[in-house]
Amino acid sequence: MEDIMLQIEAEAEPVRSKLKQILLAEEIDEHEIFMSLNESDFKRLELNTKAIKIIQKIQKSVLSEQIIEEEYLENDDTDATAADEHPTEVNAMQCDEQPNTEEHPDLEINDDPNPYTGISLEREIDINIIFSKTEEGNDLIETLREAKKPNDKTIKRITHLLCNFLKLNYGVRTSTYYKNMLAKSLVRSYPVLASSVSVVPHALWFYLNGRGDGKHAGKIHYHMEYLAKRAEGRVFKRNAHKMEKEQSVKHEDACVSETDLFAMIEELKFIVPVPENRNRIIQLWESTFAIRCQYRSNNDFMSFLEEFPVSTAFHGELIEYDFKRMTSRNVVFTEEWACWQHKVLHSYKYMFKEISDDFLRALAIIRIKNPTRGSKRLRNEDASKENPLIGLFQWIKLDDPLPESFKNPVLAIRGTSMTPGEQCFISWNNVNIPVGSNIVQAFGILCQCFIVFGTTCAPTDKQFLLFFKAVVFSTSSISTTGEKFVRSLED
Repeated sequence: MEDIMLQIEAEAEPVRSKLKQILLAEEIDEHEIFMSLNESDFKRLELNTKAIKIIQKIQKSVLSEQIIEEEYLENDDTDATAADEHPTEVNAMQCDEQPNTEEHPDLEINDDPNPYTGISLEREIDINIIFSKTEEGNDLIETLREAKKPNDKTIKRITHLLCNFLKLNYGVRTSTYYKNMLAKSLVRSYPVLASSVSVVPHALWFYLNGRGDGKHAGKIHYHMEYLAKRAEGRVFKRNAHKMEKEQSVKHEDACVSETDLFAMIEELKFIVPVPENRNRIIQLWESTFAIRCQYRSNNDFMSFLEEFPVSTAFHGELIEYDFKRMTSRNVVFTEEWACWQHKVLHSYKYMFKEISDDFLRALAIIRIKNPTRGSKRLRNEDASKENPLIGLFQWIKLDDPLPESFKNPVLAIRGTSMTPGEQCFISWNNVNIPVGSNIVQAFGILCQCFIVFGTTCAPTDKQFLLFFKAVVFSTSSISTTGEKFVRSLED
């Protein structure tokens, strides 16, 4: 406690003096009063923001020492087995997980008996068994029997009702097995609630490993995570055992000696990227794929682009080769995109009517309808009105030099703003890669660059680019935001 008081004294002297006054007047243990400070105490003591943050940080560090941490393997069989083998222990543990109604007055503990008692999710069930237990659920049954695509309000009602069932029967930290079984039961009972994009029918509700190994997705998962964060009691530190996966790179020439590989790298570095040398460059590019993977793993692919100027040749063809090799996907973006552009423009025919080009207009609609929640708005609002695609597309005058300051890959276009332009470049830091004059094909290469370069997009564009990865390239699972947008295109 002395260390705590010294730290507060160094950062916020008023805090220390007021705390001492309270301690002397009320004869309360230092540790007890310090750990019990809350928002009302901060206002009463008239503490500044800096002092409050110091106190909260120290409280958190003290509490973290008392937290019981548990690890579990993110595995279907392990998860289900663990929940089945020790049901008594799990239920006993979850009984203590009651939300603090003093800190969260909007959460009221329901003293009524559990209406879902006796309902088990050991296997798929008719979801109406759960719905029929409450008035809200019976109302949902009537709505869903119409077999119409549900609106956002209906989806929210379903999510809250099902999560309430999980909380009452299995606690706020329900195992993935029961979440998955509940989502399967829901979609099996009402096929209209199935995902229209993902290969997993119940992906909208619960998608095991939907965001990567050990990272799940879906409406039910997100709301249960929210309830778990607001609940007090036992805390689980869910560190999934990440198997260190070495990138399995298949070498066409497994018997190539180190000397020959060095010779190919040197040849690739100095070869002139003209049409006559194209076949040889492709051959060298294939043989040195493992070298580029090393640069990516070291987050230093920019050095490779600078060291091997041939990387920028042939209008992005070499970038497309690496993308196909890394994802095992051979997608022609211009062909896959055509149907989606028609759907977007048809469903949102009154948005961005001032943009004359259909492709750019469709992208502007997708971007505004797929925002990234929680990210800070760093874009210039005035500039965004003139260019709704700012941060991804940058128009430059015909005589202006190419940009060299973008920290994330951007499509630079020579020509008039919000038009297809005359020539497109992938611009990243001080590297500019010509990708032809077809703006649709150039944007497809831009989407691939984030994987090939091993870099990330701006936080505000995460959901926007995830939409293209999921529905056009099929290299990622769609998010709930993207699923909601796709459903709007089918109404």
